[in-house]
Amino acid sequence: MARIERWPIAGAFTISRGAKTEAVAVVAQISRGGFTGRGECVPYARYGETPEATLATILAMQDGLGKGLDRRTLQALMPASAARNALDCALLDLEAKSRGLRVWDLLKRPAPRACTTAYTISLGTPDAMAAATAKAAYRPLLKIKLGSDDDAARIAAVRKEAPESELIVDANEAWTPGNLERNLAACEAAGVTLIEQPLPAGQDEALAHIRRPMAVCADESVHDLASLEGLRGPLRRHQHQARQGWRPHRSTGDGRCGSGARPGNHGRLHGCDLAVDGAGDADRPTGPLRRSRWPLAAGRRPRRRPALRRQHGLSA
Repeated sequence: MARIERWPIAGAFTISRGAKTEAVAVVAQISRGGFTGRGECVPYARYGETPEATLATILAMQDGLGKGLDRRTLQALMPASAARNALDCALLDLEAKSRGLRVWDLLKRPAPRACTTAYTISLGTPDAMAAATAKAAYRPLLKIKLGSDDDAARIAAVRKEAPESELIVDANEAWTPGNLERNLAACEAAGVTLIEQPLPAGQDEALAHIRRPMAVCADESVHDLASLEGLRGPLRRHQHQARQGWRPHRSTGDGRCGSGARPGNHGRLHGCDLAVDGAGDADRPTGPLRRSRWPLAAGRRPRRRPALRRQHGLSA
């Protein structure tokens, strides 16, 4: 059984690639022996996926699932996709329920714990982003969507309205080698902790030739374990994001990201994405994230620790 679900968004969620007013997910359910496993995925147009095609792909697997298809066989039968993620999550949920285990116990992983999450400020004019930030300035961690030549004005406007929040930035591949250094400088002036995917996938090499005053993480540039090799060498400080509490696009069958895992497509279940630089433990920041600076406001430190530092027990 599978279906498409549409969840309206309050207002619009805008990034450099466009805006949307609803979140569209495809939900898969698998029932065996009186138990039902559930999983879901978000098809991404960025990777040529649509909800309708994803639903059709899931439904086409019904015969195999009815004959007892398991998670490990699924990895070999289906290519990496949102559809496989939903089925993988559903099979994992089903196995855990049928064995009377929690998912993390089944995978021999630590139990989930509370963590600070980022509240997103959508891309807009500096004034619009400032107004949105003013309503969320009490939050400890804000994720700012950027994506053009005039991003310096945007990040400055956000920082003015949220002088004590920790800021991370997501450019969604929209910066260029021509404006990269200027935008990085603006983020440094605003005390930004981390920048996600500033350049288009495949153009990360430009990061090796400029000063990067804060941590940089990859999203669209990392699809699988093999993708990590392209970020090593001159980009050793370039880290892949760790999203607490979210399952990667495709797992290896033991709860880890594997070949074909796309960071952009997540199911609702458990786990985290990969970490570059040999960090291994996505719960613990290393390298530049550990060294990241405090957000500065009017030349002083905020009264409370940034959320990422507090979450991981890092000192000032």
